[in-house]
Amino acid sequence: MNFANLAGHLALLNFFVGASINIPSLKEVRYNNHTYHKFSWILFLLGSGCAFASLSGIFLMETFQLRDTSALILACMISALSLLGYFALKMQNLNIYTAPIIVLLLALYFLKPIFDHHTDVELFSRFFFNFHIAGALMGQFLAVCAGIIAVLFLWQQRLLKRKMLNLLTSKIPPQNVLENLLVVCLWSGFLFLSAALFSGAFYLWNFQGKIFIGEYKQKVIWALTVWVWYFLAILLRHTFKIPLKRFAQMSLMGLLILAITFFGLANI
Repeated sequence: MNFANLAGHLALLNFFVGASINIPSLKEVRYNNHTYHKFSWILFLLGSGCAFASLSGIFLMETFQLRDTSALILACMISALSLLGYFALKMQNLNIYTAPIIVLLLALYFLKPIFDHHTDVELFSRFFFNFHIAGALMGQFLAVCAGIIAVLFLWQQRLLKRKMLNLLTSKIPPQNVLENLLVVCLWSGFLFLSAALFSGAFYLWNFQGKIFIGEYKQKVIWALTVWVWYFLAILLRHTFKIPLKRFAQMSLMGLLILAITFFGLANI
């Protein structure tokens, strides 16, 4: 697999989800103090690292051409300036405006070869394959993060219920922060897994001519199971207002279902 393409697709997904998280901040002035906005900066940082890794991979493979990679170079430059503004100048809301621009540049970079070679089915299929891999990797990573946060939340809640305050440590965030982090991780992970599921299904159906056949059958069934479980957890929490304890337990169960697949969705 082409490392540069995979890193580039990871960058695109990170910037896209980060930009989506920032949409409410366009109307809310004090949104920069919200956990969602802080998490969007983490995704922005991950996306920047992946974008630079993709550009470095192109240099290492000696396939660099300024004209073909100009959009990727510009995206890297904007992300670097945004990070400089955030860390050096404390411009907290800068990524609200730069992340959508970077998404457009990266989309242009990956879609332009497809439009230039619209008869090249292999190139078109490779785009969806890499997009599927990138979404699966990020979705699995965020599912693990949500599982860790859920364990910390349930452990802290158990200590508070038993009034064992002496075992609590200041190194673990308070419950309200853990709650926000858990919701953000699950929502973001669900978006990444959705991207992986639908792009993978599109790839198998259109370029492999099969979904529920042979070696793909088990992986597709497990992918649907994981997606439905996380969708059910989010629906129950935000629509039916189930207790946060049950929500955390469902996130742990979702991680267990994902682990049963040996995190193998990326190998489709």
